[in-house]
Amino acid sequence: MSSPRHSPLLLIFCYILTTHPRFRSVTLISHHMASKTLNIYSYGLHKDTTLMLMFEPPNSSKLYRDQFPVVWKVITFRARGHAKAAIHYQQRLAFGYAQTDCDNLVDSAAWVEVANGEISRISGKAGQKRFGSNAKGHATKLLVCKNNTDNRADLSIGFVRGDGINQRYEPTMVWTRVGAKSNVAAQFTPILSAYVTRDYKATEMLRGEVETDAIWTVNLNELDDVTGWNLFEDDSTGAFTIEPARFV
Repeated sequence: MSSPRHSPLLLIFCYILTTHPRFRSVTLISHHMASKTLNIYSYGLHKDTTLMLMFEPPNSSKLYRDQFPVVWKVITFRARGHAKAAIHYQQRLAFGYAQTDCDNLVDSAAWVEVANGEISRISGKAGQKRFGSNAKGHATKLLVCKNNTDNRADLSIGFVRGDGINQRYEPTMVWTRVGAKSNVAAQFTPILSAYVTRDYKATEMLRGEVETDAIWTVNLNELDDVTGWNLFEDDSTGAFTIEPARFV
């Protein structure tokens, strides 16, 4: 079954713009940096249940052709007793140089944090890719990454946490084979969806649609800083739902 798309809220449009013929751009809406904590609780599940969390991709003709969503988190809730998972999110966006292995897991050899309206550049030869200092762009909301290498490159957008040597990068979308001297551009809205499936791993790049429907979709920008949620399993049908909890 194909997953539902929420393009009016999530990803407003994808479009092409540049003087270079191979420029690629995807637009997701971005707000000020936000920090959220989502506590998800379960009780009395019949069996161990795994949730896969991912940010909804753009509903565009390029999706699963040269734009691919990446699994954000995979969480397992144990059967029978009480269980809790705390999900922490901070909207500190970054571009990364993506490397994908035979299992479609995305690693990042380099990345750079970016703010709205900034332009980042990646340069260097194979094995020596690096990002330079960001420049201010003319558009106030677009994030732009330029491939200043002499070859095609896989680029990603995602989140960073921590600072200095302790900073870590989590990709949420990959553009594959971005042409030399070409650009990618993005704005971001954090529309998070949850799927009950064991078929995926964290940081896995999805080559096609998730083969089950999302049980929960939420715009993180619309939530309080700390929220509580209950994961329910219907005893008769076995279907799962996530609903707001009375307490966080």
